[in-house]
Amino acid sequence: MLKGYLLFLLTLLISLSSAMGSGFKRSWAVLESDNIQTASQQDGLPSNNSVGYVPSATDPANFINYCTRRVLTNGQFSSQSSCNGIVMGDIPSDKNMVSTIITYPLPGQTVLAHKTFPINFRTLNLATGSVTNPNSTLYSAPQSLQGGNIVGHVHVTIQSLFDFRNDQLEGYGVPPDPANFVFFKTVFGEENAQNGYSVPVADGLPIGFYRVCTMAATSNHQPVVMPVVERGAQDDCQKFEVI
Repeated sequence: MLKGYLLFLLTLLISLSSAMGSGFKRSWAVLESDNIQTASQQDGLPSNNSVGYVPSATDPANFINYCTRRVLTNGQFSSQSSCNGIVMGDIPSDKNMVSTIITYPLPGQTVLAHKTFPINFRTLNLATGSVTNPNSTLYSAPQSLQGGNIVGHVHVTIQSLFDFRNDQLEGYGVPPDPANFVFFKTVFGEENAQNGYSVPVADGLPIGFYRVCTMAATSNHQPVVMPVVERGAQDDCQKFEVI
């Protein structure tokens, strides 16, 4: 009798454990009601839309299934369009917004052709040194904070504006193709608190005019997300000449 009762209790405990385990696993694939943001359920248009706002897309469940029947990004680089269903994540306060300044080269500065020169810059309110593998974790995790600041890193990129100095500077006013760049660097390591970062451009560049820019990113390489629309830029660019 006692043996049968103990066997019954053991079977019941195993069943409860299995049910709790499967329920726990299922919870990861369910949008919990506490996470629903009602702002996504309305288009945001004011009664007097003299400004000219366009209606926001809406969804009752935080767009959790937005990527249905779309090609998923899934942590991978792709030359084609894709859909990333990862949430934006933690957004800093307006006291912790990211800012960057390039201190070398200065605007209009000249540097010598084919000679190594540095790109020097400093950041504000970015917990630097956090870089995930972009070949398998691209945009695959939300933005996070450390001490109120976004955790991430900076990319540095240089593009040619036009080839050589001449009297016809038509190319100067044409936005450069983002797919074409002459230098790109993902900056690892934490920023030096006193001197910032210094990224060498080994062997320099050919004669021409260039634009150097920083691109502040989260650990998983997506551009940093700020808490307000009206603000200064989080990145910096300088135009310089190689002679």
